[in-house]
Amino acid sequence: MTTPGATRPGPEPPTRRPFLFARLADAVRRQDWAVVLIEIAVVVLGVVIGFQVTAWGQGRADRAKEQVYLRQLAGDLRETATEAERASERQRAVNRNVALALRAYRTPERPPLDSLSVWIGGSYNFRSPAPVLGTAQGIVSAGDLSLLSDDSLRAALPAYVERSRERQAFVQVSVDLYGAAFADLIRATDVLEMYFLRLDPSSVDSLAEADAAFPYPAGPRRTPFPTSAEAVLSDPEIYGSLVTAGTMSTVVLEYQTQVAEDAAEMLRLVERARGESE
Repeated sequence: MTTPGATRPGPEPPTRRPFLFARLADAVRRQDWAVVLIEIAVVVLGVVIGFQVTAWGQGRADRAKEQVYLRQLAGDLRETATEAERASERQRAVNRNVALALRAYRTPERPPLDSLSVWIGGSYNFRSPAPVLGTAQGIVSAGDLSLLSDDSLRAALPAYVERSRERQAFVQVSVDLYGAAFADLIRATDVLEMYFLRLDPSSVDSLAEADAAFPYPAGPRRTPFPTSAEAVLSDPEIYGSLVTAGTMSTVVLEYQTQVAEDAAEMLRLVERARGESE
């Protein structure tokens, strides 16, 4: 029978398990070596598991970052190869024009002036696109080469960046000489006259009537600096400029071809690495 006003005892609180190191110390005091060994094993196992979990998480993060790098590298390399191949196609047309103009100096018969104007006018039309190196340079400068799991790609990437820089610096010299040669050519010939020789007179009239800034008037026109195929092909200054332009154009074409081939080879390594790391 419960006495009125007496408080009933509540449930006993759960017994807390002593902290690991407290249990270990208690086992040592009791010289319970079996418990000591078990507790030490628990500590070591926990540390090992912790390291493994951390390493696993870091490994996943590294692999994810590698995939981002590889995807960006592939995009840069495709863009580089595509632009270089397009530039090469245009440069081959330039080389053909220069070759036809230079051949005309030695043919028994002089070509029509309008044909000569096409060849000379088309001897300077080029692009020298630089490789897209943003991702590759970023990987190298950030010290993230170790994230690339493919040994061949890891070794090839810094060399590719350095080779691309050197190649770009070299071809710039040829581009500058190319520009100087064409500037000499412009001074020695009436470039506008030779250009408009290729157009139908009615087309020139339409352009002149549509644009007040057009350099040719509509209707009857005179030639301010009359010339002929014979005069052009007897001028050693024009000949020298064409020779220089042809030589530099060939150098630029070789550069464009090397850039496209190098980018294609690097892309092959990147695509292989993407397949292996997925």
